[in-house]
Amino acid sequence: NLEELVINSEELAINSEEVVIELLALASVWYPSWKTNQHCLNDGKQPFYMTRNSALWLSNNRDSCCTRYYSVDYTACMGVEDSGAIGYYPAWDGTGKCLNDTAVPDYMRLNPSQWIYDDIDSCCDGYYNWDAINCRIRSGGAAADAATNKWYVNHIDEVCEQDCHESNGGSCGGLVPSWKVLYETSASCCENVLTWISPFVCEAASEGTAYSGSEKWYADFSNAKCVQDCANAANPACGGIVTSVFVDLFDTADSCCTNRLGWVRSESCKSSSTNTATSSAGSGDYYVNHRTSRCVKDCVGAAPCGGLANSWDQTFPSARECCSSKLWWLDASACIGT
Repeated sequence: NLEELVINSEELAINSEEVVIELLALASVWYPSWKTNQHCLNDGKQPFYMTRNSALWLSNNRDSCCTRYYSVDYTACMGVEDSGAIGYYPAWDGTGKCLNDTAVPDYMRLNPSQWIYDDIDSCCDGYYNWDAINCRIRSGGAAADAATNKWYVNHIDEVCEQDCHESNGGSCGGLVPSWKVLYETSASCCENVLTWISPFVCEAASEGTAYSGSEKWYADFSNAKCVQDCANAANPACGGIVTSVFVDLFDTADSCCTNRLGWVRSESCKSSSTNTATSSAGSGDYYVNHRTSRCVKDCVGAAPCGGLANSWDQTFPSARECCSSKLWWLDASACIGT
């Protein structure tokens, strides 16, 4: 009996030791507490379903538990109360800016190489590249630092503007998103984008300067003459500034008349274009003025001059021949312009 008692005592001691070990093991594990303002605990009060499936729910240390279940609130879970700023991170609050404060989300703090940047520019380029310039300003950067002062096209007003704050005045059209194509000069912007506009007109309009025209000649088809590319009211030859690249310009009125108004008699086109017509400019022959139904003389001045004849007008050596050939139903006194 004594021997059995000794054996039973030894078994009880072994069983007691196993219970203690199990209790100590349970006391050393960490589990997620789903209660408000509580995170990972190791008070041995984990729910039975966690103990039953310890591989899924229980952790051997606090860090493992916090990382697994409270990564978004890791700092609080680990009991760290004072966490300083560690760099610039994106503010996912709709403001489109980067912050540099102590309220860094814990999942970013856990992985700073992915989320945190040393400066505003890098953070804005990394997270708000479609609006990086405005991000820099909203994040505390200076507007002047964000501006490139390069040129971009304003399709609505059909001019080129500079990438700088509108409050600066001049050609500044406001800061533009990073995807906008920029050009070094207004001329290169005009030539590459606003290709249908005269580059001189586009450049002057973009830079806010006056453009007086090239003073070359172009055809005024409605008046069957050539006029100059200028807007000087004191110059009767000026026909207005040419804004389109599709209008042909010529160095002289004569070349304009020849190339663009070939159906108008050269001498007549040139004299009416340059306002230098004289009585000696005409041929002295007669032609029909169909508006008045009379034969008039191809010359400038008082009657019987009726102005210079067009190239398509048939002319006659005398008024009588003109009347008998073209206005034969009229009396001579009614036919000849006086």
